[in-house]
Amino acid sequence: MANNPIQDNESRSTNITYSKIINLGVCVDNNDPQRAARIRVIDIKGQGLTQPRINDPVEAIKRFDKEARENKTYKPWLDADPQKGRDRDPFLVSPFLPLHINVIPRIGEAVKVISYETTKDTANREYVGPIISQFGEIMGDNFSNSQIRTSFGAQNAEPPAYAPEGIPIPEGKGSFPNPEDIALVGRDNCDIIMGMREKSIQDETEEEPENWYPQILIRSGKLIKNKEFSSRPKSNKRQTFIQLNTFSQTLTAEEIDVEREITEDAPLATLIEWSLDMSALANSQLTGTIDFLKMPYKNTNTSKVYLASEFNVETVIPLTGLITQTNRVCRLKFNDVPTIDDLSKLINNFIKKIDDSNWTDLKAMEGDFGNPLTNSYTIEYNPNIDPDKVGVFLAGMLHPLYFRPSITTHQLIAKPEPVGAPATYPAMNQLSNDLNGLINLDGVKTKGWGLAFTTNAGKRMPQTETKKEKEVVLKTEPVQQGIIAAGGEKIYLFSYNSTELGQISLNGNYGISQEKFALDLEKRTNSLVRGEKLIDLLKEIVNFINNHVHDLPGKPPVEWPIPKADLKSMVENADKIILNKNIRIN
Repeated sequence: MANNPIQDNESRSTNITYSKIINLGVCVDNNDPQRAARIRVIDIKGQGLTQPRINDPVEAIKRFDKEARENKTYKPWLDADPQKGRDRDPFLVSPFLPLHINVIPRIGEAVKVISYETTKDTANREYVGPIISQFGEIMGDNFSNSQIRTSFGAQNAEPPAYAPEGIPIPEGKGSFPNPEDIALVGRDNCDIIMGMREKSIQDETEEEPENWYPQILIRSGKLIKNKEFSSRPKSNKRQTFIQLNTFSQTLTAEEIDVEREITEDAPLATLIEWSLDMSALANSQLTGTIDFLKMPYKNTNTSKVYLASEFNVETVIPLTGLITQTNRVCRLKFNDVPTIDDLSKLINNFIKKIDDSNWTDLKAMEGDFGNPLTNSYTIEYNPNIDPDKVGVFLAGMLHPLYFRPSITTHQLIAKPEPVGAPATYPAMNQLSNDLNGLINLDGVKTKGWGLAFTTNAGKRMPQTETKKEKEVVLKTEPVQQGIIAAGGEKIYLFSYNSTELGQISLNGNYGISQEKFALDLEKRTNSLVRGEKLIDLLKEIVNFINNHVHDLPGKPPVEWPIPKADLKSMVENADKIILNKNIRIN
């Protein structure tokens, strides 16, 4: 039988197999005096009866080091010294990964400890870590949280997910790297992203190959932290970044002139609805109402704005919030009018007087048909409206105006006979259709209902005209396009060799402090120039020099190609318009 390569030769008779080479540990010190990325680690699970479970390893290392000093058994961070009878620091662990890619854990974070010699766990130990449970805990994840993903953390409640079912929550999208991108994530709200895969889930209809293109994105302040749930931050749309892209083709935007037919439109201002009483009509009686309504000019919780182009005879308006005492200007009630000719004249007069803004005659309509009909109908006004000042209530917005039968009356006119209709239904249908054919308004081509977009009888329908507009189109060329972009509240670009504004010298090579920017770099740099705005000013100055005219030599100019005040204003505002003080160079 072949020897088991992971079996201890000296203990083969015990039939014990040492197969476990990885243990969970906790970093208790990371301040390596050699700066060699070594850390000190305690195994919190303990080893058998002699090494019980440790609940607080950060405090435990203090006790172990104190005992070592008293017993002179080891010194922290040092190897064994046989001459002094001192053992190697038993908690010292070296990095498993190469130094240039290794991540040093913070105190209290969990690591995986790998041991080469399986019979002696204190020798040849190296670590991989830290173990971070989620990106929201990248600043420092306590070892107890990091165990969520292991069998030891089965009882730990997981925090709310950043990406339920793999799709990030909208307000936090992009805060953490997409799984298909390669990323280096920094400790505090920064990262380097190599890839663009996160863009592909913005629109699931996009073809996959179009969502991949070379990109390197260096970000600082990429998210706004969530104090309650670190796993659910908001994406910061004002992050500071440098972005490098290489596209296989060049994309440019160009403005072109296009001709479009534009039809004027506006919110419907007023509505006139005439309605027949169905029960009276069944007995051949012409009884009903005419409503004059003010339409809403802005959307609210109880009403909506209807555009004139969208409104028609079948548009259903919810009763709540519109056809009420508040929105009704007035209601005309008619009762048993003798003939449809008489009723059509009544309705047409009502519509016309409103169309003409003739509020005095509208109020006096009860005498239009003479004494026999004086009591056949009445007009009831909104108690909050002065009948002589209806225009004030309408705020001058009378048109676009629409007149039509009510929905119920229109169904009688235009819809098939319903099931269970009374025997008199055909006669009712005929009467309503005859009446509908007699109702009209000058300039409106349809009978019974229609739109009066303006008060001008010759322009009842919205006018259509051809207009030239600017349209932005994208053009591509089969030439590579590389782009470098940088964004932030303030951008500094400086060269050590430029000394015109004073020599720039840094305090160190580990970044520039905010105070250094404010106290030193601000005064040693100048604002960057907006080239197009500078060209505009120079053109106007040259135009003025070449084209102004003097009446006589030595006299002030009498002709100015540009008003003198305008040119003066351009020069005085040059520091704001031409200079970008937030992008600075030396």
